[in-house]
Amino acid sequence: MPPIGEFRAEPSALFQKVLDLPIQNIGYVGWFGWNFVRGLFSGRKGGKVWGAAFSGIDVMTAQGPLARVCARQWLESHNLAQLGLDLKSQRRTTCLTIRYEDLIRDDVALSKLVDQLGPAR
Repeated sequence: MPPIGEFRAEPSALFQKVLDLPIQNIGYVGWFGWNFVRGLFSGRKGGKVWGAAFSGIDVMTAQGPLARVCARQWLESHNLAQLGLDLKSQRRTTCLTIRYEDLIRDDVALSKLVDQLGPAR
C-alpha cells in the first residue's frame, strides 16, 4: 500500500476508467495522458498540471510556486462557475448556493440542500 499522500494507479483500474468514459471525453483522456507523462519528466510523481487548466497555466507552473498556481485555478474555476450561475438565473432556473464552510459546520445547509432537491425518485 502506498504511503499517505502518494498515489499509485493500478493499470487495470485506469484501463476500466478509460472504457467507461463517454466518447465525447476522449480528448480529455489524451490530454490527461500527455499531462501525466510531462509531469513524470519534470520530476513530479503525477501530472504536470493538476485540476482545472486555464489559459497561461503552463507558463505559470514553469515559474512556480505551486500555491500560486492552485490559487489561480481556484479563482478561474470560481469565476467560471459564477458565470454559469448568472446565466442560469437569467433563464429563471432555480439555483441554490451553499458555502463549503456552512456545509461542514452543521446539518442546516445540508438539510436545505436536501429540501431543495426534493424527494428521491
